[in-house]
Amino acid sequence: MGLKRVVGVAGAFALIVCLYGFLLYVWNWYDVSVFSNWVIAFKELGLLKLYEAPRVFGVRFRNVYPPLAPIFYVANYELAEKMVYLISVILGMHQAPEYLVLPILKILLYAVIGVVGYVLWRRAGVEAAIAWFLGAPTVVVAAAYNFDVIIALLILASLYAAYRGSVYASSILLALAVLVKPLPAIFYLPVAAVLYRLRGRGAAAKYLLAGAATGAAILAPFLAIDARSTLYWMIGFHAERPPQGPSILLLFRLAGIQPPHLLWLLCFAALSAPVLLYAYRRAPREPWSLGLLLVAMMAAYLAVGKVVNPQYYVWVYPLLILAAVPASSTLTLLLYNMGCASTSLYYLLSFIAGMATGHVFIEDEERWYSTSYLLKSSIHPALQGRVAHLLHDKPFIHLADALYANWHAVAAALAIVNIACMLAVYVAALRMLKHGSG
Repeated sequence: MGLKRVVGVAGAFALIVCLYGFLLYVWNWYDVSVFSNWVIAFKELGLLKLYEAPRVFGVRFRNVYPPLAPIFYVANYELAEKMVYLISVILGMHQAPEYLVLPILKILLYAVIGVVGYVLWRRAGVEAAIAWFLGAPTVVVAAAYNFDVIIALLILASLYAAYRGSVYASSILLALAVLVKPLPAIFYLPVAAVLYRLRGRGAAAKYLLAGAATGAAILAPFLAIDARSTLYWMIGFHAERPPQGPSILLLFRLAGIQPPHLLWLLCFAALSAPVLLYAYRRAPREPWSLGLLLVAMMAAYLAVGKVVNPQYYVWVYPLLILAAVPASSTLTLLLYNMGCASTSLYYLLSFIAGMATGHVFIEDEERWYSTSYLLKSSIHPALQGRVAHLLHDKPFIHLADALYANWHAVAAALAIVNIACMLAVYVAALRMLKHGSG
């Protein structure tokens, strides 16, 4: 390794340490406040009655995910509280500041990010690890605090289990990812198509049944307690959820056109068909090839999906890195990062535009929130004074006014960037598969 490369790698890791150190002190207060209500519901009602919490305490106690997301958060929160108590004892404090819990909560999240980075380093070199740690999808998840990096790790592990021939392990690992958030269930389709082609109907059936059995086993206690609430918040809520994010549906809405309810699903099915056809006809065996099938499926969804959030991009980001870095396909990685950045900017700038009126509309609750309160609450108390000062600076106020006055044009531009980037990644993934270069 030459001196220039050593200096570059050292500089990159110094930047990573500084960046993630800073990110300990920021979070998405709105989401984290809902997650923290799960802890209250868990203590008051018990684990198996979490889906009943909105009926007892109100809508802000909702859990719209499968059970593993709240289980992870509650366990993580309990651990963080114990660590804060331990710190207070060591320092001789009567009570440690409560805001220490949130930075400590991120430690386990950082551990998962580190594990994925280590795997990428071992498989594809130090450049792959740097692309992971400094990539927009990873940084967004680390900043906001989301469970999505756990999904990324489980999908990565599932892929390698499939490559090593362990059909059951691969399916169970992917089922665990689906039990964090349901959308990764779409990845069962290309893997099942490959198994059907390589090993026959029995292997594909075992793969699908193992996933279904895993899901059924974990969901059964919750369904037994309150099937109606469990199914509504896991499935019904998402079916009723209004379109969100800079996908193709946003362009229709900005144009004043109400798109057909299932338009996004038809578009996604049309884009998924070539992926599934390739999976069946070519049946790629290499891990990077299987990964690119999943990348293509995810890129298709992120272009046309009903709800597109920036944290979704991290799910297949390790798979894209494994394929793109060895092939020096820097452009594909850049496009994927640009798509994630444009989606992140869409949400961030919508909040800044909300400063012009002082309020922002949260569609999931159909309720208005104070924009300045949401922004300031997403920062560590030590930094809130500076943030409050920034929010009242004239340049920031002018920016908020300009964004508010031109929001339709800004939102449309960000949607077009995201859609174009994701469709380009979709095409690039299929081309990489066709040419056999990871």
